[in-house]
Amino acid sequence: MKKPPAKATHDDLIRLAVVKIREAIVKGPKASGISVVDRPMIAFATCERHLWLPDATQTTRELWKTLDDVQQAAVLRYLSGE
Repeated sequence: MKKPPAKATHDDLIRLAVVKIREAIVKGPKASGISVVDRPMIAFATCERHLWLPDATQTTRELWKTLDDVQQAAVLRYLSGE
């Protein structure tokens, strides 16, 4: 995955997070090497919480609150098809 430019805008960071989502989906939960911090973002984007967070005991609302604003925006952008 590409690294953000030195002065990345908020929109640049969202685009990079969407790329991260797409790459993780292609590789799958076991081979993606996605961080624990980003797994909830992928779970929301794919609507497959059971694959990406099999041991999670938090509610959906609690998990959503763990995402930062870039991750939340990336999930919404990904789901909107942009």
